[in-house]
Amino acid sequence: LTDKNTARQRIKVSNNKKVKNPYNHQIEALKCLDKFYNVDKRTKGILVFPTSGGKTYSAVTWLLENVINKNGKVLWIAHTHNLLDDAMNDFKSNCNKKNLPARSEIVINVISGSSFHNSPSQITSEDDIVIASKDCLINGLKYLDQNFLNQNENIFIVIDEAHHAVSKTYKTLIDHIQNKTKSLRILGL
Repeated sequence: LTDKNTARQRIKVSNNKKVKNPYNHQIEALKCLDKFYNVDKRTKGILVFPTSGGKTYSAVTWLLENVINKNGKVLWIAHTHNLLDDAMNDFKSNCNKKNLPARSEIVINVISGSSFHNSPSQITSEDDIVIASKDCLINGLKYLDQNFLNQNENIFIVIDEAHHAVSKTYKTLIDHIQNKTKSLRILGL
C-alpha cells in the first residue's frame, strides 16, 4: 500500500534488536509523558527541548508505545513539508517490537499540498498515523471528518512547532477536531 512516492506506507513492525536508545533527558521526558497522560489523565501538554534535542524522537517513541500500540490514532500537524517528512522518517525508523509489541504493522499517511504527498481526499480510516499540513487539513475537513475522525474515538493530536498553534487557523482546526472526537489528547512540541 504505497501512494504518490511513498506518501502512504504500510510499515511492518521490525524485530530488529538494534534500536536507538534514548538519552537521559529523553528518558526523563518519556516518564513525564507517561505520568502526565496515563497516570494524571491530563489531555493537553507541551514537550520542550532545545533545538535538535530530540523532541520528535521522544514524542514518536511515546506515541507508538502508548497510542498506536493500543490501536489509537495519531494526527501529527505541522506547517512545513520538511517537518512532515521528518516525522514520517522518525515513525518509520522507530517502528519496532520494543515500541509496538502488540502490532505487526502500521499505516502512515502524509497529507499536504506537495506533489510528493497525498491530498486530504486520500485519508482513510485504515491510517494509524496521519501526518499533515494544517492548511491542507483546513481545506479538506470533510475528508478528515468522513475518513478519520468519524471512524475513530481515540485521537491524539501532535502540533509540531506548537508556538504556531495560537494562529486562527490552528485554533479553528483544533476546535473542529475537538468537537468531532470523543476522546482527544493534544501534545505540542
